[in-house]
Amino acid sequence: MSNSVNLTNLKKETSSVVATQLNNAGSTNVTTFVTPPLVSGIRYACIPVWSILLFFGLFGNALTVFVLRAKRLQQSSTSFYLTVLAITDVLYLLTSLVASIANFIFFFPSEVRQISNTFCVLTPFLHYTLAYISVWLLVAVTVERAIWVVLPFQARNICTKRTAKFVVVTIVSVFTLLDTHFFVTMRYIEVQPSYWSCSTTYFADKVFPFLDLLFVAVLPCAIMLIANCLIGWKLRVMRKFRSGVAATSTSNNNQGGSDKREKSTNLTRMLVSTNIFFIVSVTPLLIYDVVFFSVDVRAWAEEDEDVRGGMLFAIERLVYTLWYTNFAIHFLLYCLSGPPFRAEVLVIFNRLRDFCCCGSAQKQTMDKLEMNRSEIRATSATNVGMTSRDTRTRVEIL
Repeated sequence: MSNSVNLTNLKKETSSVVATQLNNAGSTNVTTFVTPPLVSGIRYACIPVWSILLFFGLFGNALTVFVLRAKRLQQSSTSFYLTVLAITDVLYLLTSLVASIANFIFFFPSEVRQISNTFCVLTPFLHYTLAYISVWLLVAVTVERAIWVVLPFQARNICTKRTAKFVVVTIVSVFTLLDTHFFVTMRYIEVQPSYWSCSTTYFADKVFPFLDLLFVAVLPCAIMLIANCLIGWKLRVMRKFRSGVAATSTSNNNQGGSDKREKSTNLTRMLVSTNIFFIVSVTPLLIYDVVFFSVDVRAWAEEDEDVRGGMLFAIERLVYTLWYTNFAIHFLLYCLSGPPFRAEVLVIFNRLRDFCCCGSAQKQTMDKLEMNRSEIRATSATNVGMTSRDTRTRVEIL
């Protein structure tokens, strides 16, 4: 998840003044930045794609929170996990993805973290912390679903809302403390008079990327794979058992038990689809980071910056676009794989439609009433005028 390769890491691409170096005589050599055509094309292609992801993710996650707060869904601890996950995804999109869009629109080839010491520290801190929280919330809800499927009787005592709150607080606390190192390892230093740069220490540049890879990709993917394999194995065993029972039992079925099984199956299907998409979207990032840290990619790119540097930049943008999609697509996955969730979404849209229609009808009714009142007032005024004229005429005749 770390920005392994960026234009700021390539030769001659450190800022709008890309290479600023002091020679031995103390003079300054300034190389003006020229954007390679491939890099420029990728930059302008990413801006609309990321903007669409941003708006879709904000809308979908906000709607997810409203849907999961419905009385029919908010009782379970799973709904609590998914609600916190949606809120975390919103915060991640508003910080990391907005920062990436701003970098390409306003600060390219520099970054927003180069603005000040505050941005230098807070940008990576929020980026990594929110990403870890989101990923491990998904891990937690997957493990909980595995417990419900594999150990259904013990799950009633283990998978409670109180346990879910404790797990959420633990995840937030652990990764917030883990990422406090950015307040020490990120340094905003003056490399030239009136020229400042956000730089990293050895730990942040050489050691932390491996920890990042472990926490954001390797461990989550491994745990999700194990949990989903257990879920699949248990469901297969249960299916065989039910088939045998159905063959030897009467046709009287317990409708209540069937409804509960259907609800559990729908929830399991929804979470498994979310896990699969996470693994698919994170695997390219995992492969990319492994290759980047195993091979001296920067040296390879510097041999032909226009072509190789552009290719490396394109691969990284593609990998991170898939990564950002993971924070924006959960709502769609819930709708496609979860009938109860989809039903609640339709209920909300129907209420909005009825509210808009009723509001419009009510406005038309009020307009008609106002017009009727105006006509009545006009008629009354006319009648009063006619009465006064008739009175004056009678007086004149007398």
